[in-house]
Amino acid sequence: MNIPRLEIYLSQSEGLCISNVEKQNSDVVLCANVSLNELKSYGSENSANRIGEIVLSTLKCWHKQEFRNLKICKDEGYKHYHFYKFALRLVSHAFSEKTVAHNAAIEFFLQEAAISIEDARKYLKETWPLLQHQLENS
Repeated sequence: MNIPRLEIYLSQSEGLCISNVEKQNSDVVLCANVSLNELKSYGSENSANRIGEIVLSTLKCWHKQEFRNLKICKDEGYKHYHFYKFALRLVSHAFSEKTVAHNAAIEFFLQEAAISIEDARKYLKETWPLLQHQLENS
């Protein structure tokens, strides 16, 4: 199978899960999970948009050149909010697994979120450099 890759599956306990594998022989990392009730509450079109945004955003992070002209979301605020949540989830995972494998993705999602979210700008400027240093030296 190609690396990096995304895996989308249904978990009985977590709902719809989107995971990724960034490097050969590395662990599968849960990127996002959405409960079935949450998906139903969004409605069909919004659910499809949310899932598509996660998938395309991750692919754009990995394949910047190929996706450079792709606008992923109509509602930029919505997109940036989810990018921020996604980045924080990856930070948590990076610390629990003691890995720097996701640093580039974290940086990408924080930069995107910082476009319209003040907390993301502050986190990117003040908190992320310290956490990144800790990850690299652990």
